[in-house]
Amino acid sequence: MESFIHELVKKTETKYQLNHSDMLADYNRENETAKGYNGRQILELLQNCDDEGSKEVLIKLNKELNTISISNTGTPFSENGYRSLFISNLSSKTSKKRYIGNKGLGFRSIITWSDSIEVISNGISLFYSRQRRKENFERLVSVERQAQIRAEENLKNTVHPIPFLTLPKVSQVDQGDFTTTIRIHYLDKFLRDIEKQISEITSETTLFLRHIEQIRFEGINGKASIKCNRQVLPDDKKSFAPRSLLTFSDSEWEIFEEEHALPIEFSDTDREEE
Repeated sequence: MESFIHELVKKTETKYQLNHSDMLADYNRENETAKGYNGRQILELLQNCDDEGSKEVLIKLNKELNTISISNTGTPFSENGYRSLFISNLSSKTSKKRYIGNKGLGFRSIITWSDSIEVISNGISLFYSRQRRKENFERLVSVERQAQIRAEENLKNTVHPIPFLTLPKVSQVDQGDFTTTIRIHYLDKFLRDIEKQISEITSETTLFLRHIEQIRFEGINGKASIKCNRQVLPDDKKSFAPRSLLTFSDSEWEIFEEEHALPIEFSDTDREEE
């Protein structure tokens, strides 16, 4: 997998060196995607964990180091997953679309918070940072061309218009008990927003997920773990709808699922699926 990642890095570097327009287009798409999901970063990361079939998630906040990490026990990053990091509007999720967040693009919303992001999976660390973005831009684009791009795009001299989640530092790591960890070194001004989003995670949050049975919290005062027992029930005889029972320490929910084909006027005409 590491050789595959290095090949992605090499191809991306070559693409950006040969065509700065591709670099700018990817940069703009990444910014638009990040803005579109702003305000629901934690939910998007939880959704990603659930999409990978994880039953357990650990959310860890370290205020001394300015880090928040989300770790899961689901399927590790695949080649498609890594490829989606390098292409700002590409999703790794190609299966039938059934649940919220299935585009997988919300992951980029964490860029808004971040001074750096580390993606740990398959025993490999991909490290991204604002400093690394600056170094990549200055390495791949001549000083003269940098000035031209900023003038054409009406950008400040402090802006480095190359995607954040591209050209990472790649290294091998010991990732511990979890298959994937996303570690964010956040900027001070976003701590309140992070704490607010964590506080809004409740038992009911798991009603919109499919696999997660436990969410543990560390470094968050007064935030107790959420445990959910999921049980598939026989079809209801009246509605014939698939249903499941979710049991928490203080409540019990019966979930009914009903499906119908989307009317043709709302369908994606480029795809075969209904």
